[in-house]
Order: sequence, then structure tokens, then C-alpha cells
Amino acid sequence: MKHKHFTMTLKSFQWRVIVSPFKIAAFFAAAFAFSAPAFADPPSGEQHRGWSREQGKNVEEWHKTMCANRYAHSVGRLAELETKLNPTEKQKGLWSQWRQVKVASLAESRDSCLEFTPRPDVHPTILERQALFEKRLTAKLHAIQTERPVLQALYDSLSAEQKSILDRFQAVHGRDHWDGAHKHR
Repeated sequence: MKHKHFTMTLKSFQWRVIVSPFKIAAFFAAAFAFSAPAFADPPSGEQHRGWSREQGKNVEEWHKTMCANRYAHSVGRLAELETKLNPTEKQKGLWSQWRQVKVASLAESRDSCLEFTPRPDVHPTILERQALFEKRLTAKLHAIQTERPVLQALYDSLSAEQKSILDRFQAVHGRDHWDGAHKHR
């Protein structure tokens, strides 16, 4: 049986590959064996996004936990930002005002998240998704408009270094961490 030889060169390294019918057959057999589970039917039982009812979790519990965790994460980010900014005594009052408005906005976002009840076996229609999206955008716009005057007063009181920290923090962590939007990076 005659084997074919291929030579591959990569910069200063050179490999010689011998291709035989056995190697080709072994390659395709391995590829098929490892891809077969992907073509298999999904396991029976009720399951939604990785949470199975057998594990004692359901979609509603998962959703409530996600809403609460998102809120806690965002409030924790505010604490992290406060530590990084290290506000002066004069700035602490403005920081507290802005933080209060921000936390209230985050709480409203959490409560709105909790109002939504996911249905494991029924997907929302395009009209329902658009209505939900519109509600979230309207709430976000209201939160920005409410926050802007207090944030402006705080920002004006910051030093150039503190402004840089706040700007960078917002750019790195993005608005999605602040308002709790579903965005996976």
C-alpha cells in the first residue's frame, strides 16, 4: 500500500506527515464518536436553560435569584466605586445623595424584574417582548433623568483624578452593571 507524504513548514519548523488510509479512517471514526452525542435526542424530563425540576430548581426560582443577584452586584459596585474615589468630607454628602438615587433606581429595576414571571413551556410573542423592552427602556430613561442633576453636582465636585476614576469605572463596567440589563459579554 502506498502512503502519501506531505511536508509542512512553519517558520523554522518542518513536519513530515504520512497519510495512510488507516489514519484517515481513524480520524473520521473519532470525529463521529465525539459528535454523536450532539445528534442524540435531549434527555427526557422537564428542563429549561440548565435548571431541571429534578434538581429542585425551577424557572421561577432561578429568575427570582437572578433578579436579586443582579441588584446585589450593582449595589456592591457602588461600594467599590466609593472606595476607589475616596471622597473628601465635602464630597461625601453629594456622594450619599447620588448613591441614594442610584440605589432607588436599582431597587425599581429589581422589582420590575421580579414582576415578570417566566413561563417555562411558553415563549413570549414578539409583541410581548417588545412591550417588555419598551417598559425597560422607559424605566431606564426615567432613572437617567432622575439621576442626572445629582450626578452632575457630584461630578463637578470631583478632582481631575477622581473624574478619571469615575469615567474609567463607568466605561469598564458599563451601564449594564448599573441598571441590571441582561447583557452577557
